[in-house]
Amino acid sequence: MINAVHDAQERALRAQQICEDILKNTRNQLYLNMRFLDNALAQLYPAGDMEMVPAGSDGDLFYYQPEKLMAMFKRSREQVNRLYLHTLFHCIFCHIYPDDKVDQEYWNLACDIAVESLIDGIHKPCVHLPMSPVRAEFYGRLRKKIKVLNAESIYHTMQEMER
Repeated sequence: MINAVHDAQERALRAQQICEDILKNTRNQLYLNMRFLDNALAQLYPAGDMEMVPAGSDGDLFYYQPEKLMAMFKRSREQVNRLYLHTLFHCIFCHIYPDDKVDQEYWNLACDIAVESLIDGIHKPCVHLPMSPVRAEFYGRLRKKIKVLNAESIYHTMQEMER
């Protein structure tokens, strides 16, 4: 007779091992293409978390939802590389520590836009995905108002656009 609990534990352990292999491969690809990130890439340790969609970080751990990460990897290695790099850049730029006075929703969006625009500017096959026309047009609108697309500038510009 098959023990359902034991079977579920075995599947979860196997998924965790697969995800750790995926993330090790991701870090290696990013390191080989962007050696300047050597120390930063070594700082986040993988941690499975069923609540994450698909991933996040507290600055020490890279939390991932195993099924989502495996599905993303099946679709595109570049997406996983971008996800890891996206999360790493949030840590590097201290986006995980927002000022208490900011509108949290705008701040999170501004941080995501800043990080994605940076990744879109990295011309390496390991992170390259075609940019949508909507994204390109929005970057263009932002660049007409600000020189450097950092989170703070984007945050204030988006608030002005909303008025």
